[in-house]
Parts: sequence; structure tokens; C-alpha cells
Amino acid sequence: MKYLISFSFVFVLISCTTTRENENGKSPYDKFNDEEVREVMERAIEYAGGIKQWRKLKTIEYTKRSKLILEGNILEYDITQEHSYQMQPDFSATIKWNQDSSKHLIKHSLEESIRMLNDTIVDLDPSKIKESVMSALFVLGMPFKLMDDGVQLSYSGSTLFMDSVEADVIQALYDPENVSTHSTNDLWWFYFEKESGKFLGSKVYHAPTYALIHNLSFTNTPIKFPKRRKSYRVDSLENIQFLRAEFWYSEFKMD
Repeated sequence: MKYLISFSFVFVLISCTTTRENENGKSPYDKFNDEEVREVMERAIEYAGGIKQWRKLKTIEYTKRSKLILEGNILEYDITQEHSYQMQPDFSATIKWNQDSSKHLIKHSLEESIRMLNDTIVDLDPSKIKESVMSALFVLGMPFKLMDDGVQLSYSGSTLFMDSVEADVIQALYDPENVSTHSTNDLWWFYFEKESGKFLGSKVYHAPTYALIHNLSFTNTPIKFPKRRKSYRVDSLENIQFLRAEFWYSEFKMD
């Protein structure tokens, strides 16, 4: 089931709570001791719509088409899902889709976490369901999710992303042993256009493989959400081995 909700390599469980200003009214970016990290994150967040816009979101709805491809250009699956999230005052999520002539539904809230197949409950493991939901939100909510507590960010210099655009690189470490909202210690790198802060893409090492994700386009909305993305299986030097997945996001509604 985890493949039906997000990337096959996305297992990082991130808290759904949004970043809040410090009690003394200081900037939320004051949490970063590294000045280069702070500068990159400020540009990235502002380009994506600003922390205030993200913080005040109450609901998000969208349609997501996911096409996963095996090596040799063999189609693994092609599905379209309807995602609906309530961000506040209490978080809840619903994801539904049709596949192989069956209806699938996932619901997660503070009260329950269930998965249904053709109106029959088939999974009551709340941790796995929550992980699937939060992985989808992790993808959608970048770069804002890098402001979550417990994520260790460091500046990794600059590079030419996809051999074409000069980008700042932010490395993110997750610590499941000490942070309850992290599920694995996958290593992530995030690429932001050097001048504008545009979120170009990311790379993740989920042992033993690497994946490189390219953000191709974004919505023209107060918060810039992804419209199209491609994911490639790569080696440690980012040499592309094959196209692993394509994703399309559409019909956004937010309040």
C-alpha cells in the first residue's frame, strides 16, 4: 500500500503541525544557527508563498496522478487519487482512488486511522496509515516542511541541478531514535535556485538506492504547489539510470 500513496522511497514521517513564531515574536528563521541555511530557507519559503500563507491554511484538496515505471520502461501502475486534508484546528486526511476495479479509501484523524477496500475495512494499523498520509503531505508541503521541529539542516554548497540551473543545496537529517515524528533516517538533499529560491527538486538516499526528483512546474496560486514532477533512479553521483516515476497534481482547492 505504501506505493499507492507516495514515492516508493518516501518513508519519512513528518509532523503535520505548522511552524509557529517564537513566543518573543522573533522570526521563525531564528531557529537556524547556520546563516547560509537561514538565507536559503528564507528565499525558498518566500518564493513558495511565505510562511504566513502556509500557516493559515485550513484545508487543501487536489487530484494526483501517479505513474510508476520499472527498469526497462515497464509500467508498474498508473493511478489517480483524490486527496483532501484538514490542516487546522485538528488534522485529518482522506485519500481515495479506484484501481483494478476496486475502490480504495484511506482516512486518518486523531480519532481513527483506517484503510478500506470496496467499503470493507482491511487495515487498522494506525502507524502505517499515518505514515502513508504524512508522506504524501511531506511531498506536497515542501519547502515548508523543512521548518518542522527535529529536522537537522545544513548547507552543502552549490551545484548545477540537472546540469543546467545553479542551485543551493540543503541537506536534511532525520532522527527516528530521538524524534517521535520521524520514521527512518533517510538522507535528503533539497535544491533551490540560487537567485530566486525556487524549489527545483530533491535527492534521497534510501539504502541501497538513490532517487532524484525534478519539479517541472508549479501552480499559480498564493502557495506554489507542484503541478508536475519526475523521479529518476540515480547513482551516488546523480547519473540517471532510468525514469522511476511521474506525478501530476491538479484541481487544487484551498481555504
